[in-house]
Amino acid sequence: MLTIFKSKKHLLGFDDRWMILLGIPFISLLVNTLLFGHLIQQKSYGIFTSCFPISLYFTALYWFTFRELYFYVVKKYPLNNDFKKRQSVTLITIIVGYFVIDFLGGLFLHVVLDFQLDNNIEPNRVLKLITSVLFSVLIITIYESFYLSSQLGKSLIEKEQLYKENISSQLSALRNHINPHFLFNSLNTLSSLIHEDQKRADNFVTKLSKVYRHMLDNTSDTLVSLQDELTYLHAYIHLLKERFGDNLIYIEDIDASLLKKNIIPLSLQITFENCVKHNVATAEKPLTVTIKSSQDGPYLYVTNNVQLMPVDDTTTSVGLKNIIKRYSYFTVMDIKIRKDDNVFEVGLPLLDENISINSKI
Repeated sequence: MLTIFKSKKHLLGFDDRWMILLGIPFISLLVNTLLFGHLIQQKSYGIFTSCFPISLYFTALYWFTFRELYFYVVKKYPLNNDFKKRQSVTLITIIVGYFVIDFLGGLFLHVVLDFQLDNNIEPNRVLKLITSVLFSVLIITIYESFYLSSQLGKSLIEKEQLYKENISSQLSALRNHINPHFLFNSLNTLSSLIHEDQKRADNFVTKLSKVYRHMLDNTSDTLVSLQDELTYLHAYIHLLKERFGDNLIYIEDIDASLLKKNIIPLSLQITFENCVKHNVATAEKPLTVTIKSSQDGPYLYVTNNVQLMPVDDTTTSVGLKNIIKRYSYFTVMDIKIRKDDNVFEVGLPLLDENISINSKI
């Protein structure tokens, strides 16, 4: 009995034991009144009172049986969008379960306890069926309402946590991907250009300023247009080209109709930076990075030929994990990563302008 009465708050999101303690006596009294109310009109108060334990017995049987069956259904169909499945299975269970419980419960009373109501006070079978099923459905509906409220509360909490993680990851992107190595290399390149070509040095400073201004301006934004992100990326690539020259080859093939689509801020720069950080770029082995739109879906693919450095920078994976986490806030579309001996490719989803926060609950 203690096991049956055990709290299932971890499953339902609320403790239903208070409902059991208050509900079974109350429902029993209502059922007893509906089924045996005619005894009151006949002033057979003693018989009416003696029928109450029978109502209490069957109400408890129905309640605990359907409670356990509802727990099973919730485990099998736990999500909010499983609502219709839960309701359909539960309704069928209640109708079938009524006849089973009525038969077995009555059999126990007659055979084990040797109890049987007189024929003249036996309740109307149709009224008994309707009353028992309706009250069972009402109780399960109350359970379902509390369960849905609990799930909604969890959804709001998880969404808030996801939002905080998103903001945190954006700040992390700012700290981790204003890369000290990139800044160091850029300053070295600038130092060389000052002595070689002052005009190119001025242009380099302008592009470098634009890159860092973009990093600072967009780390608090949730999404930016692909066109804006490409404008920034071109400035970033200009800095790399000054450093690597013809050893770095950039190819762009993007459908113009996709330029108004949205993308996670800095995602292109981080993905492009991964290509440069991981791979050798020399005159003998030029590094080719291609950014192209997809013909079979709203994706932008960043692809490079694989020619890994002897000592790989393992911190690069942090950048991709950061992007994946930030994308999960807005869409269920996965970031596609393909790697073999010759090619490494990252597919970034392109999002609509009116996209809303993704809900997984």
